[in-house]
Amino acid sequence: MRSTFGQLGPDEVGLAGSIWRVGDDSAGKMILKGSHFIGFDDLRIGEQGEVIYEVGGTLTDKPLLPPALWTSFYIANSGKFEIAEGQAVSLTGGWYEHGLSASVTTFRPNSSLSIGRFDGSLGGAPDYSFSAQVGKIVAYERASISTTTDMKISDVELEFWNPGKFERAGVPGLQTSTLTLAAKDGMMAKNVLIENTKVKFLDWNPEGRYTSTTQVDAQIVVDGKIELKGTTELHMRVNVSQLTSDRIAVMNPAGSATLTGNQLSLKLKLKNLPAPAVPGPYPIPEVITAPSIIAPPAPADPFGGGTSLIDAPAGWTVSAATVAVIPNGQSIRVTVTKAP
Repeated sequence: MRSTFGQLGPDEVGLAGSIWRVGDDSAGKMILKGSHFIGFDDLRIGEQGEVIYEVGGTLTDKPLLPPALWTSFYIANSGKFEIAEGQAVSLTGGWYEHGLSASVTTFRPNSSLSIGRFDGSLGGAPDYSFSAQVGKIVAYERASISTTTDMKISDVELEFWNPGKFERAGVPGLQTSTLTLAAKDGMMAKNVLIENTKVKFLDWNPEGRYTSTTQVDAQIVVDGKIELKGTTELHMRVNVSQLTSDRIAVMNPAGSATLTGNQLSLKLKLKNLPAPAVPGPYPIPEVITAPSIIAPPAPADPFGGGTSLIDAPAGWTVSAATVAVIPNGQSIRVTVTKAP
């Protein structure tokens, strides 16, 4: 397939509209480059297929007449879907499904996927405008996913590769690595469900691109509500010297964080240890923050699967997580301790 609009044709045309396929029975790749517009009714990415959205193009859904009506635009990713650095994919009326097989969805730095309302042939919005099941979601530095209905991330690995707080050549000032998950319809906060998923904050600074010595203090920002459920694991980094950590932050005033079940776990990796490390407690106050946190009542650990350290240095331990009151809501906090 070529990337010029006039040279692309659908695989099928019928009463339901046009269908474009990449992959299916043989390896296929569609690369969108340059300055052009491509409209789809239904794009399916097969097991060996790959869609890479690169500089300058516009991938969007195709409107019907009158403009108030939209097709049931649907991206079904059972292969690879990647949005290149600095690019945005916008679906005015549709949804994205990841996980028909071991799918990979990749968000490069400063990329985004936004999904608006859906009034298509099914007669109403799907439960989840963004649904990821099985496979992997990979995000780098700063990226965002936004929907007007609920969002579901289930049974996947979510890898957030980032330099934490950083400075970058040509961009003045300190920045924060942020993966934004926005689920709201106007003022109504929708739900972001993360279930049976490993959420990993991972070090990333290719070829010294960033000025960052600790690679800590990244955040997943939720504009809506978030529910952590099932066997979900949070893998976060702790900046011990600065008493901070990676965190999940619910920013919507009507939002909340709900911890469901007794199998959730929190796994922390200690970084930037003080030298010398003075024995005693080091309180880490904001692993999760939200206007309200719904969790098992104190003194039970809200992480029923436990709070632990990854590759703990000798003499260091961590307390069970607790829920505390902060000025704008509540937080989940822990204390790491250096033994005498």
